[in-house]
Amino acid sequence: MRLERKKLIVRKKELSEGRWTYRVFARRKYSTVDSIAPIPCAFCDLEQRCGHTALINPSRCDKLTEWLVKTVGEQAGAA
Repeated sequence: MRLERKKLIVRKKELSEGRWTYRVFARRKYSTVDSIAPIPCAFCDLEQRCGHTALINPSRCDKLTEWLVKTVGEQAGAA
């Protein structure tokens, strides 16, 4: 009941084997590996040397920048 009040789950009343019970469903849809696979950082060979203070970092990554521009362009075109 606490999770339902926090709107994390939904309970659906149903009859199972002659008894009333509740089936519980999560409200949040969880991400899949497919949703992050296109991100260049996910399988980058420079990942071990990449970091905020390192010479190689996300703010200077050409692969990441190209992917972000492409993704934003696709979303703008779909809207």
